Amino acid sequence: MTNSGMQEAVNQGMQGDDARELGDFASAASHYAEAADLYRKLGDDTGLAFALTNQGAAARRLGDFASAAALCGEAADLFR
Repeated sequence: MTNSGMQEAVNQGMQGDDARELGDFASAASHYAEAADLYRKLGDDTGLAFALTNQGAAARRLGDFASAAALCGEAADLFR
């Protein structure tokens, strides 16, 4: 993937941030999941960890505590 792939990952994360700020946690989770997928394809573990953390936070706000725990756990492993 090229710089355009990285830019798309960043853009998805920013769209997730915007949706979160508007209280649209389902949309935020979707954008963060897309960002995570792109970071995974890029091999960018730091970007992936942040995207998973954000996706987990959105899942928590949606009441999906099992997914939130799994996503944040995966992120924690990457941050180590």
